[in-house]
Amino acid sequence: MRQIDCGSSCVARNSNCVRILAFWLVLGAVLGYTGCGGGTPAPTTPSRTLTSIAVTPASLSIGVGASQQFTATGTYSDASTGKITTSVTWTSSDTTKVTIQSGSGLASGVAAGSATITAALSGKSATATLTISAPTVTSVSVSPLNPTVDAGETLQFLATATYSDNSTRTVTGSTTWTSSDSSKATIQNTPQANPGLATGVVAGSAMITATLSGKSGSSGLTVTPSGNAVPTSVMDMTPSQNYLGFQGGLYENSSATAPTDHDAAGLAAAGEIQPLDANGNPSTSLGL
Repeated sequence: MRQIDCGSSCVARNSNCVRILAFWLVLGAVLGYTGCGGGTPAPTTPSRTLTSIAVTPASLSIGVGASQQFTATGTYSDASTGKITTSVTWTSSDTTKVTIQSGSGLASGVAAGSATITAALSGKSATATLTISAPTVTSVSVSPLNPTVDAGETLQFLATATYSDNSTRTVTGSTTWTSSDSSKATIQNTPQANPGLATGVVAGSAMITATLSGKSGSSGLTVTPSGNAVPTSVMDMTPSQNYLGFQGGLYENSSATAPTDHDAAGLAAAGEIQPLDANGNPSTSLGL
């Protein structure tokens, strides 16, 4: 720094000397401040903030048991965008219809209906709608397959539907039943009392078909002259089948389970059995 020597007499004689000295002192202070890193701070870039969220897909329909991945995209104050799927919190308005993983956005259909899917972050949110459609019929089967019945006798057919979610359901009362030849065999249809109940008319054959939601299943039915029908094997019979024309299971009330009184009567009869001697005659000397 330049040295200024005005001397004490200079101060007394000339005020200009004082002003010059003050100028150089101020200048030196300024130069020293800026040289040490002072001065106005450098401007900083303001941090960006989230302004909105978008969820895709915005609307979709899936089946029960199916899954759907949702995606969240954030828009920021500097007009930039970015994926924030795993940063937002995901919720479903009705978890009985749709569930969703809160941290990933993977939704699953629970039951037919719809729910609103929401993604939220930093006070911003966006929604989408997910509809769960009811399972659709993929096939229909008819049982028993290719049975035989006497003319004048009846036989109950059953219809089973398989759905798009791989579930099955007995739909005997809701299908449309037809016989390919009603002169040989007839079959009751809704709203008759026993849908699927076939009756043999005369000897011959007919194709019995059940149709539901555009899907069909069939079984052949052979009608023989009265008294000549080939009965279903008792060992293979189910409660839904007939035995020699009698509707229902092996026991009363269409049951396949032996009733208590039936068992009691059988045990009582068994108790009366006597052992036989060598000649085949009842023997009282031999114990059971």
